[in-house]
Amino acid sequence: MIYLHPLIILLSIVSVVNSGFVVDTCDMMNNYMENSTYQTNLNLLQSSLISSIIPSGFSNYTVGKYPDKVFGLALCRGDVSAAVCQSCLKSSIEGGDGASTRCPYGKAEMIWFDECFLRYSNTSFFSTPGHVSYGFCNLNDVKYPRQFNAILHKLMSTLATQAANNSEMFAAGFMNYVNSNKLYGLAQCTRDLSKNDCYQCLREFVNAIPRYCYGKLGGNLLGTSCNIRYESYLFYDDSVVPNAAATVTADPTEGNSDGKSNL
Repeated sequence: MIYLHPLIILLSIVSVVNSGFVVDTCDMMNNYMENSTYQTNLNLLQSSLISSIIPSGFSNYTVGKYPDKVFGLALCRGDVSAAVCQSCLKSSIEGGDGASTRCPYGKAEMIWFDECFLRYSNTSFFSTPGHVSYGFCNLNDVKYPRQFNAILHKLMSTLATQAANNSEMFAAGFMNYVNSNKLYGLAQCTRDLSKNDCYQCLREFVNAIPRYCYGKLGGNLLGTSCNIRYESYLFYDDSVVPNAAATVTADPTEGNSDGKSNL
């Protein structure tokens, strides 16, 4: 099931870059019983995801037989180290803000941390592109939203293409524009998607930015199979992905009739 949620405006940049829990969606209408076969299968699935997430940063597993079959997927952000990846996934399962606390006995859970994503369900969801589940936006407005949106769209479209065309389905980079300003972006898909489905998912998210975060200085759109983020500051590890996106210089008058270049 795809969950569509309204826009969430963040009150500070600190909230956007918090390295811990971000948000979750738990199916409490469909529960399992304590010490049931489903719980045993879920525990095995979660431990398998933790052990297999290294070194690729992506893992999907299926455990058990119907009606106690469990499907699971884990993804780490493409720029994080193996240690951070595994630690984040453990927190998403076992931590105070993890699935075991936030979704006790729920058969289906989707939980986003800043550096990883965990999903499991009693129905198969593999290889199925999703839609925007949550939109987080910086509270600060840009000065010239039309110009900013044109630059942002160019950057994120480039990243969407690059992410869909590499084996890790991840891309990050920045765009130069006037006055030495930079705009940083990141795009990523779960690797159970096809190349085309990844691209279509990311394109949908890029096109949704104006609906969720028009004129906002930063934004983070999260989904079940892809996600995008942009900021006016460096938020990813550029030593890991220094050449992930070609640097593009924007036309200083693009999207702004008066030709001014300020944000």
